[in-house]
Amino acid sequence: MSRGFDDSRWLTFLQAKERGWNVRKGARGTPVFYYQSHRKEIKKDADGKTVLNARGEPILEQHKLARPILKSSTVFNAAQVDGVPPYEPLPLTWDPHQRVENMIYTSGAKVMHNQADAAFYDVAKDTIYMPARSQFPSADDYYCILLHQLSHFTGHPLRMKRKGLTADDKKEEVREELRAEIAAMMLGTKLGVGHRPQSSAAFVEHWAEILTETPAAIYPATTDAARIVEHVMTYDVAFHQQSVAPSHARLTALKKQLGQETFQPPPSLAESVSFALKSSATEAAVLPTGSVHDGKGISR
Repeated sequence: MSRGFDDSRWLTFLQAKERGWNVRKGARGTPVFYYQSHRKEIKKDADGKTVLNARGEPILEQHKLARPILKSSTVFNAAQVDGVPPYEPLPLTWDPHQRVENMIYTSGAKVMHNQADAAFYDVAKDTIYMPARSQFPSADDYYCILLHQLSHFTGHPLRMKRKGLTADDKKEEVREELRAEIAAMMLGTKLGVGHRPQSSAAFVEHWAEILTETPAAIYPATTDAARIVEHVMTYDVAFHQQSVAPSHARLTALKKQLGQETFQPPPSLAESVSFALKSSATEAAVLPTGSVHDGKGISR
């Protein structure tokens, strides 16, 4: 959810009012839907009496609902609210992965870092949405999620034309998630980015359902993932075949954006090609155990 705002903070009218902030007159809210899994209830003692805190106020407890309830609300972006303190992103504590940055640049993928805690690819806008880089504890955490979304990016109708991005079929969407995740694993291995199995909980249940119903589904998914990897790696080849100047400009801009004084421009083109050839001769696309997922996936 961005609607063109650079600020990733959203709040309801009541939340703004409670903090002494004012939603600007004429600002259009954004409807959101969510599942309520818990409900606040007043705490009672063994005799059924209300339990009070030190200020004499009833203590509220969170109780899990037997079945989640679908709720809706209207929220406003922080840019639409007067009085909200300026957004100050946390300082970046890790160095960008130069080779992956070059690949993203060469791919032409548009990446917006304006999400609070979501990462997804919007096929309609042909845009990857990510949280701020500084929200990730390490480069590997950031790039394994970005490579998953870049895998989705390859399925756009102008590229590999995968129906999992555009079909209104939940199982096909899950298959797309599976092939993108396997591709991210392979790319992470080839590029030295690593893997984060703990990030995949949101889709493990769906993957398990698909693989339980059709165990052989892992084979076409892996084949599709290999094609995705092949497509993504063409961006790496394309970078090494072009002049080093555009990439230097890109990395200089990135350095300014991130405030990383230690960020180095790419080596000479000859050195880059030599490194790529040596890497290609020794790297293998090994599928590690476990999975990585951002928990959000694709959006239409």
